[in-house]
Amino acid sequence: MATDGSPDALRFHQRRGLRIVGVAPGAVDAARRLEPSVPGTGDHGVPPHAGPTPEPVP
Repeated sequence: MATDGSPDALRFHQRRGLRIVGVAPGAVDAARRLEPSVPGTGDHGVPPHAGPTPEPVP
């Protein structure tokens, strides 16, 4: 899952021709309330809170 706490995952998508077209603020926080196993820290110690929406570039 790409989140704002996972810059490596965002780069992965962008290198494959996807563009970030939207951001769902608080999406990871909501997922964490439903599923407590969702980590509280992402890559490099950055806490994830938002979920970006990648789409292919036409």
